[in-house]
Amino acid sequence: MSVFDRPTSKELLEAVIDFINTEIKSDSYLANKKFKFQIVLNVLNIVIREVET
Repeated sequence: MSVFDRPTSKELLEAVIDFINTEIKSDSYLANKKFKFQIVLNVLNIVIREVET
């Protein structure tokens, strides 16, 4: 896989799961949650578009 390859839906979902698991265990969870969860929403929207096509 190249840096420029698009991630698969499975890879995107795995990244979101890993992110959430890491974040909820972090000491700074509440400090920057809004920004990080916007990223999560964007990734999930990408997966939705992938599934629809």
